[in-house]
Amino acid sequence: MKKHIGYYEKEGWKGSDLSLAVSLFEYGMIWKEHTQPAETVFIYGINPISAEHRLFDYAWLDPKMNLRTEYDWVDWDQFFSYLCIGSESSWLDGRPFPYQIYDLAGYYGYEEIFGSTYFSAFEIEGG
Repeated sequence: MKKHIGYYEKEGWKGSDLSLAVSLFEYGMIWKEHTQPAETVFIYGINPISAEHRLFDYAWLDPKMNLRTEYDWVDWDQFFSYLCIGSESSWLDGRPFPYQIYDLAGYYGYEEIFGSTYFSAFEIEGG
């Protein structure tokens, strides 16, 4: 059964835009932070159709993960230049974890950050 975007709004999911629907269907990502266990659950778009995301998958990431170690293939200097950030510490210390992942996925793509999706794609209504 498909869930509606309203379900995720009521459950406290967040995104990069004030509108959760815009965050999910246009920008392709929303998240929910949990404290026990400490993890952030991401819903991200796969296979966008006409620049709008219709199929999604989940990923669970530990907010305490070392991004430099986990994503050791990232060209960090180039990435920070893209973000127009002068120092790594301002990004690592000043930007919440979900937004760090959002930045990485925006630059490298969801598949590079979360891995490939083979069978778990699902739809959300309300876009």
